[in-house]
Amino acid sequence: MKKFFSNQPQPRTRIALAAGLVALAASTGAAAQETRWYVAADVGQSKYKTESRDVGILGGSFDHKDTQSGFAIGAQLNKGIAVELGYADFGKAKVSGIGAVPCAPATVCTLALFNVSGNAQAKSTHLSVVSSVPLMDKLSLSGRIGASRTDRTASVRVNNTTVSTNEKKSEAIYGVGLRYAFAPNVEGTLEWKRLDNTKVDAASVGLMLRF
Repeated sequence: MKKFFSNQPQPRTRIALAAGLVALAASTGAAAQETRWYVAADVGQSKYKTESRDVGILGGSFDHKDTQSGFAIGAQLNKGIAVELGYADFGKAKVSGIGAVPCAPATVCTLALFNVSGNAQAKSTHLSVVSSVPLMDKLSLSGRIGASRTDRTASVRVNNTTVSTNEKKSEAIYGVGLRYAFAPNVEGTLEWKRLDNTKVDAASVGLMLRF
C-alpha cells in the first residue's frame, strides 16, 4: 500500500529549515509597516510521481493526475515577507488493471494474475513563509517554503478484498509562482508547489484578497 507514496526517509534538515524560516518570519515584527491580512484560494492540476509498475500493475489504466484545490489565510509582515497557513487537497491517483505477484529470483513459479483497482490521496495542512519580489509594474515573483502535515490515504481492491491504509506525515512544502495585482487589494496568482516526501506537485491559478 505504501508504494503509492515515496518511502524514502524524510531529510530532517529540510523540515528544520522550513520551520526555522517560518519562526524567523513570524518573529520579524512589522516595525516599518502594519501587518496586513489576506485570504487566498486556488485550483489546478496535481500529479503524483508513482508509476503503474510501482504498485505491481502489468496492464490497465493508471491516472496519476487529478484536480488540486486549496485555500489559505496569510499575514503580510512587510513588503516582501508573509506567513501563510493553508490547506490543499491534491486529489487522487487512480489505478485499475491486472496485477501480479512476481516470482522470487532464481526460482521457478507460476505467475499469479489478479484484478486490482484502487486510489491514493494526499491532503496537506501547511505553514509557509512566502516571499515576493517585484518584477515590473503590478507583476511580482513569489517563493514558498514551509512545513506540512500531510494526511495520506490509500485503498486497493484485489479481486473481492479491499485493503485501506492511512498515515500522517510531516514534510517540507515548497513552491514558486507569479502574482499580478489587478487592484490594490486583489491579486491573481499562478503557482507551482510540491510536497517533498509524498512526491506530488501541482500547478494552480488563484485569487488573493487583501484587507
